[in-house]
Amino acid sequence: MDSQVPFNKNQKADAQGSSPRPPIVSVNSGQVWIGPLSAIDPIDHPAVYHHGVLCSLAPGRYTVQVTVVDDGGSRRIRQAAVVPDPEGPIILSDEPLVFIDPGSLPHWGRFGDGGPYDQCCQVILKSPHYGPAVQGFVVESGWGDGDYKVDLDKQQITFF
Repeated sequence: MDSQVPFNKNQKADAQGSSPRPPIVSVNSGQVWIGPLSAIDPIDHPAVYHHGVLCSLAPGRYTVQVTVVDDGGSRRIRQAAVVPDPEGPIILSDEPLVFIDPGSLPHWGRFGDGGPYDQCCQVILKSPHYGPAVQGFVVESGWGDGDYKVDLDKQQITFF
């Protein structure tokens, strides 16, 4: 497997030179989009580098395997991991995979306008609250808004 290449600002070592902090996705819209960098307008790339986490995977097709737990009668999404799938909605050529809050991409529009952000919202508002969207995959964050760690070795985001 290709080595993982984080681009997230949180990967930088701190001022004392200690180990890099884990890559983090800050979620403010209650959802995370996972997909190829090429699906995002190049005008939005500064937002990706500032708010997203990127990693390298071998070219191919992928899907997202979602782990759901019952939390006292309510269902919550615990983790979302990218896995190979010959029929998967995520198609990578020679580009990074992105984990990002789609609400941080200005050119993706707003809820209700029919644009990419709205398409993501339409998926997470219906059960099971995850699925293919905008050449990738969107998943509801399992614990609402906040900062969530991405494991670059497992290509996985953990919500709780």
